[in-house]
Amino acid sequence: MHDFITKNQNIIYEILRFIIVGVLATIVDYLGAQLILWICPTGWTFLFITEIDLATTVGFIFGVIFNYILSISFVFKNVEKASDSKSAKGFTKFVILGIIGLFIGIGIMRVFSIFWTEMEDIWWQFLIAFVIKTGVTLVYNYISRKIFIFKAPKTNIE
Repeated sequence: MHDFITKNQNIIYEILRFIIVGVLATIVDYLGAQLILWICPTGWTFLFITEIDLATTVGFIFGVIFNYILSISFVFKNVEKASDSKSAKGFTKFVILGIIGLFIGIGIMRVFSIFWTEMEDIWWQFLIAFVIKTGVTLVYNYISRKIFIFKAPKTNIE
């Protein structure tokens, strides 16, 4: 086990940094959404967009920008083409992959909601679904960003 940790130390630290930034980005997302909910009156609607839709969208935007900035400066340190990941194209890829992750999470929550039974037990069921959704989207986000944006440099193995 010690050899595995020693051999994979960089990737382990990268994953730990990714998780830390993910938690912080989730907090930023939540606070951004709460700010909109605080500003908008309850029941506010504009062209079929509710205050919940607006809050969710604004929170996601705040969270993804925060996550991107820390991903390029703190999480992914060993990148093949750092200038590509820091470009408008890299940011666009980051946002698109984030939106796909968002839809994966929404899909997981909707699938689990089919099985929610009694109203008084929903919070337990919601918590379990939320934990599973978070785990799946965490893995998806890390792998997709590593493959499409923050590729590690190729090493010469002889």
